[in-house]
Amino acid sequence: MAITKEELHEYLAPLSVDPSPDAKKEFETHVNILFDHWVSHQNKEALEASSNNSDIKTYIDFMEVFYALVFTSKMKYAEKIEYLFMCIDCDCDGDIEFEEVVLGVKSCEAGLSRMRGDNPAPERRIFDLATEWFNQARSISETNTITEDSFVLFCSDPKYPVYRVLSLYAEAEGSVDEDSDIDKEGGGSNENTQQSPENDEESSFGPRTSGDQFMAVKP
Repeated sequence: MAITKEELHEYLAPLSVDPSPDAKKEFETHVNILFDHWVSHQNKEALEASSNNSDIKTYIDFMEVFYALVFTSKMKYAEKIEYLFMCIDCDCDGDIEFEEVVLGVKSCEAGLSRMRGDNPAPERRIFDLATEWFNQARSISETNTITEDSFVLFCSDPKYPVYRVLSLYAEAEGSVDEDSDIDKEGGGSNENTQQSPENDEESSFGPRTSGDQFMAVKP
């Protein structure tokens, strides 16, 4: 979902709870900084073009921003899981299909990476990890899709690898040292066996290329 800076202000406005003029001005400043940061890490040419020509609009991917804000917010862990389910369930039918998981993991990885100023992991790694997680989550209820109850259990039970990724941001203490949350997880395995945290380094992906960017495009 590609949006402009004006639309980002509109979508994030409900988060501004202080109605005072000073607070509103500060909030708008932070939104502007967030938008410019996002653009600078996805398309420097577009940022330069828009700064030189007010008629050219620059777009960012709102879902990337939203996932990053949910992960790094001070919401309780259970609330984050609830918001993530709503994000991934794009058609709002109450369960999650495979394509929605792929899109969700892709947007989430891109959002968290851009917030840190890094490049997202390559698309193939994201697809492999999304496939692995989808199969693990749907196997909980033995269905073809992921139910909400299965999703909550999948994200809450330490025996599932996604728990470690979510736990990195449980208290929103800042960015992590790894280049990528997917690299941290070491996903993309075709096996459903779980690895202990001390084996993460051995199971991590290899070096990523600088060209692996997920660009937000104008609709």
